[in-house]
Amino acid sequence: MDRKPDRVKIGLLGLMIELYDRLGPALRESQDGFAQEMAGTWADWADVVWPGVANTRAKVDEAVGRFHAEGCDVIVVVCLAYAPSLIAARALLDSPLPIVLLDTQRQAGPGAEPTSDFLIENHGVHGVQDLANVLLRGGKSVPIIVGDWRANDTVSELQDRCLGARGRTVLRTMRVGAVGPTLAGMGDLNVDETAFALQVGPDVVPIATERVARLAGEASDADVAKRVKENESSFEIDPELTAEQHAAAVRVSLSLERIAAEDDLQALAVYFLTVSEDGRIPTLPFLAASRLMADGLGYAGEGDVSCASLVAAQQRIVGIAGFTEMFAMDFDEDSILMQHMGEGNYAMGRTDRKPLLRPRPFPLSPTPEAPATPCFALAPGPATVSSLFAGPEGRFRLVVSECDVADWGPFPELRTPHFRLAPKQGLKTFIEAWSRAGGSHHQAICPGYRARLIAALGEAAGVETILI
Repeated sequence: MDRKPDRVKIGLLGLMIELYDRLGPALRESQDGFAQEMAGTWADWADVVWPGVANTRAKVDEAVGRFHAEGCDVIVVVCLAYAPSLIAARALLDSPLPIVLLDTQRQAGPGAEPTSDFLIENHGVHGVQDLANVLLRGGKSVPIIVGDWRANDTVSELQDRCLGARGRTVLRTMRVGAVGPTLAGMGDLNVDETAFALQVGPDVVPIATERVARLAGEASDADVAKRVKENESSFEIDPELTAEQHAAAVRVSLSLERIAAEDDLQALAVYFLTVSEDGRIPTLPFLAASRLMADGLGYAGEGDVSCASLVAAQQRIVGIAGFTEMFAMDFDEDSILMQHMGEGNYAMGRTDRKPLLRPRPFPLSPTPEAPATPCFALAPGPATVSSLFAGPEGRFRLVVSECDVADWGPFPELRTPHFRLAPKQGLKTFIEAWSRAGGSHHQAICPGYRARLIAALGEAAGVETILI
């Protein structure tokens, strides 16, 4: 279950002024080589479309058209020497792709004695200023990364920006299945699905409970037995869990996995009462949801399609993510107890013990069999929580914060995935800021301090982004 982030497809737009062709072809050939060398340093995480140096408006238009045709996620603009803004501004303003200006140069500095060759090969900075000014006047503010192209911090920032753009592509091609509506009266999760599709990208696909029940019944005994055997290897099995409870959970899991494959879903949102009230589905899909997340899909409870989509996007650009909820505050430990009804990405769990698979009686939403539920604690360490929701005036908003998962648990009595989250700002400051920003009560969580990356996703997607 060790997954890597998606590779990014970058359209590299290298600019120069055509006037320099009068100096002879040597400079353009030299800077073409520089651009290709620079692109080569991104090979571990990106595929680069390089159309050659663009020094006229026609060549820029041709290059940007190629980026669109070849499905690039982002345009990275580098002034290889000075380039006048108006050769590129119109094409960049018209392009729907996210744009990053990389303000760098071939050599880090002139050394002890500057030469005329150094100046002619390393003077793109004022081209970036020219272009940034004109793009801003045209109504487009774009991120600018300044630094030596070989430096780790420069490459890291560029990678985050480009992965954020990749996340935008993922969201705009995403299909999220919805089993039931949001919980009645739970207003922070409600979204206008048309606005969600137009602003963020995902299409919401309704999933009938009849289909879930039918496919669960169609799962063969052999497939069920095979998955039970796999679970016996992946989990510690509670003796309380009956064979009937385990088999019912596996049948629902196989059903939802099949639906996700048949409908090309990247995420799923489930309302537990819709499942139980159908009467034909043998158990609640707690194991199914956890398995889907461990396999790389997005998920959220209570029909929360926006959070499910955010989890799915982070699975693709971080490599792993999960669904959670701020459940109770711990003023003694200045932290928050995190859990939900029974869903969590067990691939993010502690590595020093297996998750415990046990039954969780659920009287709020009874089904024929008590749901088999993974009980585990998240691995301790840095983490990032985020929330995507409909904000003021119907515009979507993303709230992001870096925290730490404490070395705590698991506690079998809880019978859920759970962990303790310690905000960097302290509990009181964090909860107030999160609530004032409108952050919903459902969150995506990913390991590591990844606020810059998740914010880059929001900015690339055109969503208002607030860092806490």
